[in-house]
Amino acid sequence: MKTRVLVIDDDEIDRTALKRKLKKWRRRITFMEAKDRDEALRIVNEEAPDVIFCDWALAPYRDGLEFVSWVREHEANNDNATPIVIVSGYLDETLVSDSLRCGANAALEKPVDQEQLRWTMDDLGV
Repeated sequence: MKTRVLVIDDDEIDRTALKRKLKKWRRRITFMEAKDRDEALRIVNEEAPDVIFCDWALAPYRDGLEFVSWVREHEANNDNATPIVIVSGYLDETLVSDSLRCGANAALEKPVDQEQLRWTMDDLGV
């Protein structure tokens, strides 16, 4: 069975870098990509990913946390909530706290460290 991973980032280079790191995770993965919130919402509604990596600073409105809140509000069953990881180039305690408060399961700093990614995926049970 393949793990369906949605990578949301307005920067194609950052999406590609994260996908490369995830491929090293040695599980079968099907990737879905979105460059903005609207595209990501469509994919979440139509494809039901197993895990979501979302950039905090999605252009043009910096609304990564808004996206996380929307997903959490609209999930049919919060017991089976889709794991969401916020990814940011400038991670600090406030951003981590805000991410978790909005419903994210974890936050990682760009460029994502391979070991931290592995630990995060293991912690999420994905």
